[in-house]
Amino acid sequence: MKITREELSSFTNNFCLSRAKTYLHKGLIELISLTPTQVIAWVIGTKAYKVSLKRTEKTLEVHCTCPAFEEAHTCKHLAATGLAIIKHYQDGYKPSDEYFEKATFFKCR
Repeated sequence: MKITREELSSFTNNFCLSRAKTYLHKGLIELISLTPTQVIAWVIGTKAYKVSLKRTEKTLEVHCTCPAFEEAHTCKHLAATGLAIIKHYQDGYKPSDEYFEKATFFKCR
């Protein structure tokens, strides 16, 4: 599933994007499943959060398991996943060794 920066802006804000760039730079996102209509990812910070983006005929449905998403319906984990998707299609994206170390600790692998 491809997304544009404009679509990314539709489900996040500048604060979340700013924080998300750190996650992307550190390679703390893993795109678990990437299909033409859906992305499922793990994003790891102080905890591991599962993120999903799903394209329907009319909308882009997003979800994250973090508390911030439950309150505000947006978060840095969604923004980080969006940035990782964009980077994946531009020049490739791979999670870092730090991600895999933390993923083992959080048992999300």
